[in-house]
Amino acid sequence: FFFQAEDGIRDAQESRGLGDVYKRQPLKREQHLYIMLNKPRGYLSTTSDERGRKTVVNLVKDVDARLYPVGRLDKDSEGLILLTNDGEFTNKIIHPSNHFKKTYRVTLNLSLIHICRCRRRG
Repeated sequence: FFFQAEDGIRDAQESRGLGDVYKRQPLKREQHLYIMLNKPRGYLSTTSDERGRKTVVNLVKDVDARLYPVGRLDKDSEGLILLTNDGEFTNKIIHPSNHFKKTYRVTLNLSLIHICRCRRRG
């Protein structure tokens, strides 16, 4: 765990308790990236998959940053998903305690009446 001091220097001794080791070096601030991606059907909203399926991160593999999806869309869904390397932003958006309002627009290839009738029969 490293902390940022007021002078922009991290001190390994204070942050790691390394005894007489004094290693001070400037902190490199990571530039935050925010990508709006139109997720196509067939991609998982995750960074990796143990079964080798396609993920949204595969679509932006040329970006030189470790990106994470903000939220989830089902594999068979398509639409806007955000990708970022900003963990604080992600937490503010997806954590339920923040009560961030989300709106979803759904287009079906069948009418709701047809779907409801099929469910009642099943």
